[in-house]
Amino acid sequence: MLLRKRKATRARTNVVMALAGLASSALGQGLTWTNVTVSGPPGRGDHAMVYDSQRGVAMVFGGFSPAVQGDTWLWNGTIWAQGAVGSPRQAHAMAYDSQRGRTVLFGGTNAGVALGDTWEWNGTTWLPQIFAVGPSARTHQAMTYDSQRGVTVMFGGYDATGYNGQTWLWNGTTWGLAATSGPSAREGHAMAYDSQRGVTVMFGGYDASGYNGETWLWNGTTWGIAPAIGAQPQARWLHAMAYDSQRERVVLFAGEQSGAFNDTWEWDGTTWALVATGPARWAHAMAYDNQRGRLVLFGGNVANTWFGDTWELVAATASATPFGSGCGVPALTLSGVTPPRIGTTAQSLITNIPANAIAFVAIGGSNLYFGPSPLPVSLVTVGMPGCYLLQSANYGIFFPTMAQANGTATFSTVMPNLTFLLGWHLYLQAWATGAPPIVSNGLDWSIGV
Repeated sequence: MLLRKRKATRARTNVVMALAGLASSALGQGLTWTNVTVSGPPGRGDHAMVYDSQRGVAMVFGGFSPAVQGDTWLWNGTIWAQGAVGSPRQAHAMAYDSQRGRTVLFGGTNAGVALGDTWEWNGTTWLPQIFAVGPSARTHQAMTYDSQRGVTVMFGGYDATGYNGQTWLWNGTTWGLAATSGPSAREGHAMAYDSQRGVTVMFGGYDASGYNGETWLWNGTTWGIAPAIGAQPQARWLHAMAYDSQRERVVLFAGEQSGAFNDTWEWDGTTWALVATGPARWAHAMAYDNQRGRLVLFGGNVANTWFGDTWELVAATASATPFGSGCGVPALTLSGVTPPRIGTTAQSLITNIPANAIAFVAIGGSNLYFGPSPLPVSLVTVGMPGCYLLQSANYGIFFPTMAQANGTATFSTVMPNLTFLLGWHLYLQAWATGAPPIVSNGLDWSIGV
């Protein structure tokens, strides 16, 4: 039993190493932008969008299409519904205060006049907020809500003096100037709050030097620039960012630099990774629907075309699906217990193991071919009549973590927390020694969240 446990430990390590070594060229296998457009808001850009977790809706307000708008629209995952009209504007910023159940809006412009007012949406109507001292009127600033510290964070924008480099905090009653140093003064950047790591993440924008491609982190007190490790998104402005709380990633999409981008990047707290492509655009808006586990995108612009489409970025769902048949009397059976989710332990169960037999699992990357031979392959030539090989077995053979006296055993392995594995399939088949040896049905592991 000690030997078996040691083999099991090596097996889990080997599975992890095999998966981590898969080429990250599997771009977008498990993250897909899907057009879910239905009748709703007219096309626009320079609007703002948040997800209202208390009411379970994504909200779009304002923008330009091709006139300045003051309409409110609510998306419940199926239909758009129009809410109360507010003060018209474009190039404003919004954040959802989850502690108070309010959407906070600041600034923007209407008819060429920069605005410095603050409004809150209570789920029914827009309410003007009165304060003694606050940020200057500005456009193309960025805001996000810091749930750990209970404040809305706003940085930058463009005001009467030019590019702005101030950091302001709104606590629901007053604005406070928190910092005047850190990132260069800029506009058209984007921010999202990473609740797992307790920092606000900011990327890009346009400053006095042109398009910017820096990543900055606000820890509630100071800004720090993140080291550029590995691949980086190109410098850009008028992109969108949101935090995927299920996968603990900040997601950046599209934007503009001498043309519209269509790339999707994720920040894991250390590095950026390119994970999918979608519809090219800039001046769009995006929010994460944490109830339905997907990013929602609306609108934007390309070549003076104002889009009114709705898109959702959906991650692959983990599953464990049996296929084929096992052999033996009763047949050796492999079933899913815990499906393979990235960053967690996947587990399957082997049943009907003959007495005194040793069971193990073979894992492959294909259920179509074993080398050059199409699957399934009959095992009669190796003394296993009525048994079939159902997968390629090219990732190796692994022992269960625990064998029971009742003829069952479990197999488990830790799935690497690597986004590019989403959508990959592993094909498992259990074997048991004996006279003759027998094999189980196959099990299709689809890696997801």
